[in-house]
Amino acid sequence: MSSDGSSALPLGLVLGMVVAIFVVEYLRSRDTASAWTATLHALKAFGWTIAIELIAALTSATAWGVGVALVAAGN
Repeated sequence: MSSDGSSALPLGLVLGMVVAIFVVEYLRSRDTASAWTATLHALKAFGWTIAIELIAALTSATAWGVGVALVAAGN
């Protein structure tokens, strides 16, 4: 960890996002349980987005690797 705390940045961004979603939902509904439920739904959607993007990236990388192997085998 660097002395300026820059390695803690990703954790701070994630925690900040959770807090921001909760606060906005709480201000909208004025109900803690409802705000927490909405926050969990938003986090699940965020997780699915990351998973889908990861699968798409791995699929693309695999297709590229297969293409490179086929071209190399043809030469």
